[in-house]
Amino acid sequence: MPVETVTKQTLNLFLLKSDVTNVVDALTSKVRSSQHLSARADVLPGGTLYYRNPPQRSAGWRAFLAEGFPADLPRLEAKHASAVLFFNAGPRTRQRTFACTFGYGRTMLQESKLVSDFGVRTALMLCKPDTLNAVDYRTIEERTRTGRIQLSDAGSVDAFQMNLDTDLLKGLEAQCKDPRICERFGARWGNLIAVARVKIDALPSLATGLLRAYNRKKLPDGFAWIDQVRKINDPSRIGELDAALETRVASTQFDGIRLAIPEFTGDVSGLTPKLFKAEADAPDFVSDFSAYLAARRQQRDWTVQTAKQSHMVYLLNTSTEMECAKASLYRCIVAEFDDQNEHLLLIDGEWFRLDREYVEAVNAEVRAIPKLKHKFRPWTSDPPEKEDDWNKTAGRSWGKAACIHPANIQYGGGQSKVELCDLLWKPRVIAHVKRRDQHSSGLSHLFAQGVVSAELLSRDPAFVKEALKKVPASHKDEAKEWKNNFDPRRWTIAYVILGADPNDPAGDLPFFSKVNLRGAVNRLKLYGYRVGLIGV
Repeated sequence: MPVETVTKQTLNLFLLKSDVTNVVDALTSKVRSSQHLSARADVLPGGTLYYRNPPQRSAGWRAFLAEGFPADLPRLEAKHASAVLFFNAGPRTRQRTFACTFGYGRTMLQESKLVSDFGVRTALMLCKPDTLNAVDYRTIEERTRTGRIQLSDAGSVDAFQMNLDTDLLKGLEAQCKDPRICERFGARWGNLIAVARVKIDALPSLATGLLRAYNRKKLPDGFAWIDQVRKINDPSRIGELDAALETRVASTQFDGIRLAIPEFTGDVSGLTPKLFKAEADAPDFVSDFSAYLAARRQQRDWTVQTAKQSHMVYLLNTSTEMECAKASLYRCIVAEFDDQNEHLLLIDGEWFRLDREYVEAVNAEVRAIPKLKHKFRPWTSDPPEKEDDWNKTAGRSWGKAACIHPANIQYGGGQSKVELCDLLWKPRVIAHVKRRDQHSSGLSHLFAQGVVSAELLSRDPAFVKEALKKVPASHKDEAKEWKNNFDPRRWTIAYVILGADPNDPAGDLPFFSKVNLRGAVNRLKLYGYRVGLIGV
C-alpha cells in the first residue's frame, strides 16, 4: 500500500496570553459576532473556527483598467476571506491556547491578547544557527529605524554584521533544527510562520513543540544579546507606562525626562524648531521638559494624549515663515526610568525594556571616560546658541584653540565628505562639537564623526594631505605629525557636548547615546587614541 503524502502547509501561529480564558476575548470587537464552528472532537478536540466570508466585490484596480479595454472586460471580482482557528496545546495540566490565522485572519485578533515575543523567541530557540536566510531588525539609537538583510546563501547571525548593542532583532527566517516540529519557519515579533507537512489533527503536537521551546529560559549561545533590549508591543502595558509618565510629570519628577527633536526626512538644516504653532513668535523648542510645560498657554494637567494629538513641534523657515515639517511632542520625549522592577526607555514614541545588567555595564564604562579640563567659554542656552557661533567665538577666546569648522574633506568619491573636526587645540587635541538639544540623531553623528576622522588620520595619507590644508598656521607644527610615523597614542579625541553638565557630560544622555558613545570610545582606543568628554 502506498504511503500517503501529507501536503506541506504554511501555518501562521500565535500564542494567547495565559489570562485569556475565553477565545472570544482575543478577537477584535468588530468580529466577535463572526460566524463560528466547533471542530470535530475526534480530530481537533476543543478547536473553534471564527470566520468572515465577505461578499464578492469588484477589484479596486478594475476601474483603472476599464478605460483602456472594451466593455467585455471581466468583472474581476475579489473576495478577502478571514479565519482564525483556536486550539489548545501543551501538557495536559498546563495547556495554552493558540491561534492559527488564514487569509486576512490576523486582522481579527487583538494585539493586547497575544504573547508579544512568541514568534522571535521560539524561532531563536529552534533555528539551525547556520541556516539564517534573512533577518528583520530595528536599530534603536536616539531614533529608531527598521531594515531587512537577506543573504544570497544561508549563514549565521555573524554574517549579517548586526550591531549587537543597538540592533533589535524583530524577525528571522531559518531552518528548524527539530524536523519533528517543522521544516523551516519565519518569525515576526509575536507570530511564527511554520512550514510543515501536517494535517489538522497534528496541530496540537506541532504547537506543543513550539511551546516547549518558547518556555526555555536561556537563549542559545550567540543569541543572548537579544534580551538586552526588547520592544514593548502590548497595548495594555504601553498604556500603563504612559500613565506612569503622566504621574511623574504631575509630581514634577523630571529626572530622566527631556525632549529631543526626532529625525525628519529631507534637508532640515537652517530651520528653527518651534513649539505649538508654526509661527515666528511661537516659543522656541527646548530640551528642558519643565520649560516646555511652562510655555503652554493653558496650564491644565499634562496628558500623553495632549502630547500625541495637540502639542506639536514645527520646523520653521524663519526667513519665509513657512512650515517645513512637524512632529507630535510625544515623539520628542526621551524618558528613562524604572517601573515595576523594569528599566524602561521611551524614545521616538516607542517603549523599550532594557536588561539591567546591560544598562549597568554601559553606564559604568561611560562613567570611566575622562572629563577633560578646558578654558572654553560657556554655551548660551537661552536662547540656544548656534554651534557655528559657539565654535568661532570659543576658538577666538582661547588662544590654544583654533576653530576648524567647517572642515569637510572630499573623500571616497562622489559627493562623500568627511568632517575633520570642529576645534583643534594644543597640546594635540582634536575636538568634535554638538548641541545635545538638536535633532535626535545629532549625538550619533558626533560620535561617528570622531571615529571616522580619527581612523582616516591614522591610515590614509591622501586624507591627511587634505586635512592639513584645513589647519591654520598657528597649529600647523603639531598637525604635521599626522604625515610621518603618526602615533595616535600622543593624541586625544575630545567630544564636546554643548548644554551638558560640565561635571558629568554623559550622565543624563539618552541610554542609546551612551551605547553609541561607548562603541566610539572602544574603536578609538583600538587605534591608540585617548578619548575625553567636555560638557559646556
